[in-house]
Amino acid sequence: MHTQRNQPGVTATRRLLRRIGAALVVAVVAVIAAGTPVSAHATLLFSNPPIDGTIPTTPPAISLLFDQPVTLTLEPLQLQRVAGEQVSLGSPRLRHGDREVVVPVNDRLQPGVYSVRWQVTANDGDVVGGDFQFAVGAAGHTLTSSTDSRTQALGSAWTGVFRWILFGAYALAVGSLAGSRLTRRVVRRVGLPAPRVLQLSSAIAGLGAASGLAAVVAGGGNPLRGLAHLGVLIDSRPGTLALVEVVAFALAAVAVGVSRPTWATVPLAAVAVAEGIRAHPEAAAPWWGAITVSVHLLAAALWVGTLAYVLRTALAWRGEPAAVRMAFLAYARAAAWIFALVIVTGITNALLVAPPSTWLSTVYGQLLLVKLTLVIVAAAAALTSRRRLRLRADPGPVTRIEIGVLAGVLAATAALTVTAPPSTATAPLPFPPPPSGPVLATGGRAGEIGVEATASTRQLVIHLFTPSLAGRPAPSYELTANQLPPNGKPRQLQLRSCGIGCYLATPTWEPGDNNVTLRATATGWRGGTATLLVGWPIRPAPDLLPQIVATMRGVPDFILHEQVTSNTAHGYGPIERLTVNGRRFLSAEPYAAGVAPTAALISRTTDQTTLALGYPGEGVAIQLTVDPNNRILRETLIAPNHLIHRTFVYPEQREGKPRAR
Repeated sequence: MHTQRNQPGVTATRRLLRRIGAALVVAVVAVIAAGTPVSAHATLLFSNPPIDGTIPTTPPAISLLFDQPVTLTLEPLQLQRVAGEQVSLGSPRLRHGDREVVVPVNDRLQPGVYSVRWQVTANDGDVVGGDFQFAVGAAGHTLTSSTDSRTQALGSAWTGVFRWILFGAYALAVGSLAGSRLTRRVVRRVGLPAPRVLQLSSAIAGLGAASGLAAVVAGGGNPLRGLAHLGVLIDSRPGTLALVEVVAFALAAVAVGVSRPTWATVPLAAVAVAEGIRAHPEAAAPWWGAITVSVHLLAAALWVGTLAYVLRTALAWRGEPAAVRMAFLAYARAAAWIFALVIVTGITNALLVAPPSTWLSTVYGQLLLVKLTLVIVAAAAALTSRRRLRLRADPGPVTRIEIGVLAGVLAATAALTVTAPPSTATAPLPFPPPPSGPVLATGGRAGEIGVEATASTRQLVIHLFTPSLAGRPAPSYELTANQLPPNGKPRQLQLRSCGIGCYLATPTWEPGDNNVTLRATATGWRGGTATLLVGWPIRPAPDLLPQIVATMRGVPDFILHEQVTSNTAHGYGPIERLTVNGRRFLSAEPYAAGVAPTAALISRTTDQTTLALGYPGEGVAIQLTVDPNNRILRETLIAPNHLIHRTFVYPEQREGKPRAR
């Protein structure tokens, strides 16, 4: 009677679950397709030469800066003229904690447009790459922008398929071990034989998938190419993790071959650990991210694999409905705890790498929602089958739907591993990027806070300084910035942290004088406002400083008016009057040797020229205004702990004589 009364409801539920499951599988495929080419997991932040930028002469090297450590592939960078000629390059190397790739340029580059094609391996084992252009010579070269400068995952289809197979094989291997223990009491009670534990096919499938993933890493996204270069795997973290998984599945297969399936528990645990270290949450929360991913993978594998083992058991015992019912009830009790663990660790991992605000607007977030929906459908199927067990001796076809939907969960999980988590333009950087083209050094002082800045193409790097006092902790800085371009339409600059007291802005410089107003604060120190002047375009002038120094060495006694302050809130300090000669004055100046890391013109008229000098290693920026004879008229020196203004008065000026031309 119960069976007849509930059959229509169960049938309707089964049809509904089938439709939802099919729709969600389609959704997984659609989201993956919509996201190709996906933005990769290690993202190219900056390059030198700059993307779509113009440089005057041959650069000594091509450098690429990423948001996380990377590993070099077999051929990390190719450089060629748009016309097609390849450019000879030196041996690539990694710097800045493996976040910067530097490749020397051996050939002299003729004026024209050049194309860069690059690829590296991210920490999660996925190969990423991209293309961009730059021009050499005078401005005016046409950049076609036909290349896609976005970071893209290479070989993502191979990676997604291999990882899906790996997750499925892992679930069957782990689940059969857990299922055999779960049903052991039932087996003893009913005296029926249990299915074999850890079938050899699962271990071999996992070994094949792990080997395929290792070949993808070794071959720079091409597994066929990687088969001939597997030796490179031992030289990188992603390659080592791939080898760990290959060895782990091989050991599991050996354990099955010698009829000791329980020996496989250790290598199978190593697979979960390797996946945790490789996955996205580890980068967002070191150690904790790896732990939560490992636990999540193990719990999901137990849920899927144990259910598959119980279904195999039910198929073997189909003539004993009472025994089947006891096996499913034993699984149902354990599945509740496993499900809770899957949900908790899954949500934790999702929040580590993708804020809820990005779940609808990014491919990664959409895949998260698909996976969550699949888990909910699987849970609904599980509840339906458990309710049926209370009324009948078997769970019915709903359980088979549950296992199918759980296979979709593994598919969504595999897709997530080859899809970049959302990143924001304001995410902190571990260190400031290299300049993108010619550099203008500038700075100032905001109250007691020193300001040193370097401007280059679409880039402004700002460093804030406060005096270093023994026993006093480093202050917490805050900074806002506004740009006033020549057209008079102010705009607020979005700032990105690049270290303690370091900020990056990406302004669009307009021809003429661009004023940048900074408002800086620091805990324990008085802040204030500083204004930077950035003339655009930047005009490098490395030959002018030696001329100024040579002239000043021969200048006899003159009057120097100097103001020094460490807090602009109190003004620029009292004026001190000194009598010095040029040689003595230069002896205390950073530019005494006639050399500066950066030198650029700020302005030039018939009466005077203003030159900006930068010494980034010391946090010093200097502005020199000179007369037509290259004698210094005014100097502003910005250092981390003080600001100096100097005015130079020469003898003929004191006597009212006209300046020599």
